[in-house]
Parts: sequence; C-alpha cells; structure tokens
Amino acid sequence: MPEWVCAAGSTLLIPSGRDGKHLFVILTTPADLKGYEPQSCVSVNISTIGTAPHDATCVIDTDDHPFIVSPSWVAYRHARIDPASHLTDCARSGVFVPMTPVS
Repeated sequence: MPEWVCAAGSTLLIPSGRDGKHLFVILTTPADLKGYEPQSCVSVNISTIGTAPHDATCVIDTDDHPFIVSPSWVAYRHARIDPASHLTDCARSGVFVPMTPVS
C-alpha cells in the first residue's frame, strides 16, 4: 500500500475500546478548527452491530469495505478530532494501521 495520506476518505485501524482496534474513517481534509490544534481532522469509528445500541440509519454492510466482516454502523458519538500530523505519525510508525480508503 502506498504511504498513507490524511485526507477525507482515508481509513485507519486505531486502538480503541475493549475489542482492540476499530476502523476509523477520516471525514474532513486537514483544517484549522477553532479550539483544536492547527490542521486537524474529524474521524468517526465503525463498530460492529450488537456491541452497543446503534443508529439504524448509519449501517455499513459487509461489502462496503474490505475490513467489514459483519454488519456494522457509524458510531458518530465516538467521533474524534486529531491533528493530521499525529495521525500521519501514528500511521507511519505502525501504531495506527492504514486501510483501504472509502469514497
């Protein structure tokens, strides 16, 4: 896989929750967001249905992304805002694992 780039649609496996790593989707290109470090990005977590109450309007099917192996949902309540430099550094070091981008 080519070097990971922090951009809308990029994805990462990020250590989170009790189940290890979750797929996070970057929603925004790096931008200056008031109250956050310069050039930060918003990302959301994809969680398996059944691990917690879920929003049925945000369901992801198994054929929507290669990492998704069971019905999942976008857990907007776990959205994150991180500096793009932090995400990139963690992807380069292997702490976060780059995955196939989404459209």
